[in-house]
Amino acid sequence: MDNQLKIQIQQSIRCPACGSVFLKIICGQDERTSHWGRLECGDCGRWVKWLPKPKPQPDLKRCEFIGGLLQSGKLTSWERSFLGSIRDKPGLSQKQLRVFERISKKITGSVYQDTS
Repeated sequence: MDNQLKIQIQQSIRCPACGSVFLKIICGQDERTSHWGRLECGDCGRWVKWLPKPKPQPDLKRCEFIGGLLQSGKLTSWERSFLGSIRDKPGLSQKQLRVFERISKKITGSVYQDTS
């Protein structure tokens, strides 16, 4: 697996050695240190900076589905509050998932299916 990407950073990050804006992200198995990843110059190979671990992103399809449920007008105030609290979460616990599926089935007649 090749985890090296040659990208042009949109910010004002440049290689301190050669001034190049073409930088490589090195992460995963190719990162030989305890860090999540590093930014390296794509031209001269010099280390530029350590990269933080990316934050998990919420499931956009689930967010849209919950948005539809919230607009249905068929929810109790507790269900609205619950769905609002999980809408932008990147992941759900097993208990949250069971409650979400129960509400989904009540409103739509079927359980939400994650298709990702």
